[in-house]
Amino acid sequence: MFEKILYLDSSSITLNSFKRVFRRKFDIITTTSIDEALSLLEKENFPVILSSYRLNGHDGIDFLNKAAKIAPLSVKIIITEQTDMNVAIRAVNECDVFRFLIKPTPQETIETTLIDSVKQYKINKIVHEDILSKDNNREFINLCSFCKKVRTDTKGESGTDIWEEPEIYFSRTYNIKFLQGICPECVNKLYSMLSE
Repeated sequence: MFEKILYLDSSSITLNSFKRVFRRKFDIITTTSIDEALSLLEKENFPVILSSYRLNGHDGIDFLNKAAKIAPLSVKIIITEQTDMNVAIRAVNECDVFRFLIKPTPQETIETTLIDSVKQYKINKIVHEDILSKDNNREFINLCSFCKKVRTDTKGESGTDIWEEPEIYFSRTYNIKFLQGICPECVNKLYSMLSE
């Protein structure tokens, strides 16, 4: 069974092309309407939500903020023609986008992004269902966007928050042990860099 991807774009030509290219790998649902996209999110579960930045006078960041309230575990992606850094910063800071893609985006990049997004959704689900459900007082785990450390519930001597490596935090808080390894993709990247 393919994972569902919701793609919102103002161009039906773009949507049809996208659906044609990726229909054998994902269950692609497309729409040109923000209202329809939000309605679909209320009825169905979409692991990944992809939105164009420009949406007929609206912007994709506002849509993704609304979508996040309906589907908080879904992974969000913005795709745009703009290379404006302010748009990218807004997308990350305001609606926690997983990836920011610039059009035209190579097919391989989109496919890799969708695969990574589905993996991230599965992680979100595990964290939410298996970990957070055990701690009913906690809705979120605060994760640094850059170094990926987790903010703990304790304060340091100076009154500042204490941040820990995820392995330490989850081991201490939830008795979860991490095993370290290298995935095949990282092995290829590492060895390709070493051979250059």
